[in-house]
Amino acid sequence: MSLGAPATMEDLEVLRRVFSVIGAMAVVGLLAAPASAAPASNERDTFTGGHLFSPCTGEWVDNSGSFHGVNLGNGYFHLNVHFVGIGESSGMTYVGNNELISPARLNADGTVTVDTSASVKLVSAGPLPNQIVTVRNVQIYDANGNLISQTLNFTTSCPG
Repeated sequence: MSLGAPATMEDLEVLRRVFSVIGAMAVVGLLAAPASAAPASNERDTFTGGHLFSPCTGEWVDNSGSFHGVNLGNGYFHLNVHFVGIGESSGMTYVGNNELISPARLNADGTVTVDTSASVKLVSAGPLPNQIVTVRNVQIYDANGNLISQTLNFTTSCPG
């Protein structure tokens, strides 16, 4: 699957699996939350060799960048990803600033709701259109941590 907009049922299934893992991590973090406000994890790293497709420009973009993820251990997970890339066919520079937020809340009936939202922005440095993908995934888990409901929505736009 590319990091561009999901285009096939296979891409949607991959997204569903990724969000299920994130949701499960949030449920575990919520149920095992310590009283401390200190993050359970606070990670920074870099990556190279990224490869994504922009349906807005019709080209592949080779990229590298960094990410910062914070898991507060209370069911709240936040991830920022920044990258710079070069279009393979145009040579155009692209910049990506992406954010994923995944809070979980314990409901009165013992279920846990994980409401994940992601914003993926791919901005071209020239006249080519930009790409914005917004994803929202709402998952509900029973008291045993089993996924009982999931709704996945996404939108893609090509402004500029």
